Amino acid sequence: MSTTPLATILATVLLAAAARPQKDVPPPPHQDPFTAAQDKAMQALGVVSYGPFPWADGLRSEDIDRVLGESRILWLETAHFRIGSTLKPIDVADDVDARKEVLAECAELNKRLAKVPKRPKKLEAWYRLHLYALRAETMYGDFARMAGSADGTLPSGPFLGLPGKYLILLFEKKSDLSRYMERFCGRNLTTSTRHFHQQTKQELVVATAEDDPPHDEAALHSLVNYLLASALCDGLDGRTGSTPEWLRLGLAHCYERQVTTNLITVHMNESDHVDQESQHKWREKMYARAQHETLLVPFADLRTRVEFGFYEEVQAWSRIDFLRSQGDTGFGAFLMACKRSDSSAQHEAALQTQYGFDGEGFDHKWREWVLKTYK
Repeated sequence: MSTTPLATILATVLLAAAARPQKDVPPPPHQDPFTAAQDKAMQALGVVSYGPFPWADGLRSEDIDRVLGESRILWLETAHFRIGSTLKPIDVADDVDARKEVLAECAELNKRLAKVPKRPKKLEAWYRLHLYALRAETMYGDFARMAGSADGTLPSGPFLGLPGKYLILLFEKKSDLSRYMERFCGRNLTTSTRHFHQQTKQELVVATAEDDPPHDEAALHSLVNYLLASALCDGLDGRTGSTPEWLRLGLAHCYERQVTTNLITVHMNESDHVDQESQHKWREKMYARAQHETLLVPFADLRTRVEFGFYEEVQAWSRIDFLRSQGDTGFGAFLMACKRSDSSAQHEAALQTQYGFDGEGFDHKWREWVLKTYK
């Protein structure tokens, strides 16, 4: 299945305050200052290696270094990911809730290895890399539990069904993203996106902090969550079948919205008249819309839809929010059933098997839940 470039289908709406302009800073130390490449410290933070290591389609991390510049990319490998980053130091967060979320992650890193500051004044380059490694492995664990596998090993492959580790590239500048995509993927892009490396069958997430205005840490985190959840969703079970678009979008938005930020990654139709200041308030908008049944997209329509606007994506997100509230075991089985069959009838049968209701019952129970839960 090909991956549609996000640049052609998504509009990124950024309402959050711009991150403070960054001055040029010296490059970070090539060696991880927290582990100093010592085995016990690396194990504590879940680091398998720092490279060089194999990448994708016959490439190695050294090949990327030769194109983008030696010693510019920090490389880190975990149990299920290989990650490269050129992200610069950044403030923790200005927003109180966003700051609380980041510091909770920092506390987790400190719990694993005391040398990692519990309340850093600034997120240095290596610190940010460890945060994204923690976030990626946490999401991977969620998907593994949904798939009913403790470590993510499935009959179709060891990495949630794929043969190779998932890949993440985090660039400070659009120019680096563009050079990678053009040289190694044959695509002309400057925006954050996904790519599937066909030869080695590996999913790649590539994101850049550079935007107008630039992404603060919370905004970049939510964007990476959206892209990574999409990649894990499509890669699950070895990319068997096509993930229904409503399901992929809804699940990606669920992970995206775990982060406190006003950034949303969504397609806006010309007919979507949404107040810019409240575009991120999805619970409120869904609650208001659910009061009028005629404004809701029935499951019979949603399950085969391929084009989505703002309100359709909000409803896709809310439906996944509802299904996951019933328990991840049932949702994982439903997701796998939908991936393994392109038949809409089979998708409705999976609803009946896992949740005890058909498409019309889904419409009714979801709306009832929204009016009760989002009020």
